[in-house]
Amino acid sequence: MHIRHGDFTAFCGKGDPCFTVAQFAFQLELLKKELAAYGRPVPLNVLVMSDESDPKFFEQVKARGWKMSQDGEGVQNPKLVEELGGW
Repeated sequence: MHIRHGDFTAFCGKGDPCFTVAQFAFQLELLKKELAAYGRPVPLNVLVMSDESDPKFFEQVKARGWKMSQDGEGVQNPKLVEELGGW
């Protein structure tokens, strides 16, 4: 998932929770159910790329077992490729 909170400022009030990790998790579960219903492969790993700077956000991502990339390398990050396999 590419979660760029900086892009959402036009849609959300300042200080309001906007597109929370829980909301992304809910939508991801809906997507998994839909993929399974159509016999499609269901993703087992979640890689989050974000411009977020709030440490609480990263704690929530980590708590869900999702992987995080902030270095700009994204899926080319050698550590992530080693851990999750090639994309």
